[in-house]
Amino acid sequence: MPPKKADAVVLCLGELSYTENVGNIDDLNLPPAQMQLAAALAKTGKPVILVLAEGRPRTVTDAESQSAATLMMYLAGNEGGDALANILFGDANPSGKLPFTYPRYPNALVNYYRKNLENGNSDDKHGYSPLYEFGYGLSYTTFSYSNLHLSKHDLRENETLTVTVDVKNTGQRGGKRVGLALYQSAICQYNARFQAFAGL
Repeated sequence: MPPKKADAVVLCLGELSYTENVGNIDDLNLPPAQMQLAAALAKTGKPVILVLAEGRPRTVTDAESQSAATLMMYLAGNEGGDALANILFGDANPSGKLPFTYPRYPNALVNYYRKNLENGNSDDKHGYSPLYEFGYGLSYTTFSYSNLHLSKHDLRENETLTVTVDVKNTGQRGGKRVGLALYQSAICQYNARFQAFAGL
């Protein structure tokens, strides 16, 4: 069916499956032909649902900015098409969260040891500005958190901390929620980046 006659366009961009050295690349950008296709479909005026079939973050900022929705499919295997259809038609409710920070530009990769101090000034155009942050993910329903409780306020070596929280589905549809528990050490540690200078 020609895109102009469709209610919406499902645009799948990405890369072929790979393993080991076969998957090595020198450029995070997708092939120009894929980006040209994305631009042409956006010009139809139809809502574009961008599906990313890739095993790592590739630069898709231009296509994403012209899309009504984006779905990260990864390299889903033989049954990936059925799973995708179930999500797009509402038969399944997505609940995944990104396990990495998705860069906006090829040279905007964020190291795991990035600190808030390195974000730059509010007028810094080259500061921390990912396309999607670590842990980002949407659902067809909504959730609320309450009654966060820690089993201990002070933790000593070899002790266990138990964290509990109530999660409530506040929407109209059934769904699952991945709760992210992030922590930061208050103790300064050597950074792998500077270990080579230990002898100085």
